[in-house]
Parts: sequence; structure tokens; C-alpha cells
Amino acid sequence: EGVEGVDGVVSERDFSSSSDIRKGYQPGFLGPGLSIPFPSSLRPRATLKTDPRQSVLHYTHFSIAIDDERRQPQVTAVNIHGGKMHSVKGSEMNTTFTVDNRLGRSKQLSHKFYTGLLGNSGR
Repeated sequence: EGVEGVDGVVSERDFSSSSDIRKGYQPGFLGPGLSIPFPSSLRPRATLKTDPRQSVLHYTHFSIAIDDERRQPQVTAVNIHGGKMHSVKGSEMNTTFTVDNRLGRSKQLSHKFYTGLLGNSGR
């Protein structure tokens, strides 16, 4: 069972498989001798349904911790190599709002919260 997406599409994405390709933020990304750890927090973080001992969601080249009460990103960390950046055609991008099934819907804000914020269409 999913949630209503931006265009009325129900979408819940299974992020629990293929985790080997989503290693998330890498503290040593900048090279030897310069490691920037993922920040800690003073506020409680939402824990993952799939592993209650974990509170950080890992995606391709970035990681995020969700504030347990506010249901918004508390901490994000991204690895960006400017020399390797390239454009992604619109047709290749996933513009459908999705819920990450590792966290659970009750710990995530819906697309309706983001619609209209700073030009964001909730996608």
C-alpha cells in the first residue's frame, strides 16, 4: 500500500534491496587525511523500520537522518565531485513523490507539505 503521489499516483519505493549500490555519504570522499564524519544530533532521530538500530538513510552519494518528531530532514550529507557532474535529461529523472519504505509513512511528510515551498512542486 502506497501514498498518493503528486499527480494522484500511489508510489512507495522499496529502497531495502540493492543497498550495495547505495553506500550513502562517504566521510573520506575528499581524500586521505581529510575525513568529515556524518554529524551527530541532539534531537532524537527516526529509526528505520527495517533495522531499528539504524537512524540514517543511505542513498547514492548522500545520506539523511530524519527528525523523529518533526518528520523533516535533520541532517544531510552529500558527496559531490564537481568535475564529474553531468546533466540528466528530464525523461530520465524520477519526478514522482515516493515514500521510503525503510522509514515508514508515519515518519515522513507527504508531498503536500512541500508543494508551493520555494517553487517546489512537491516532486
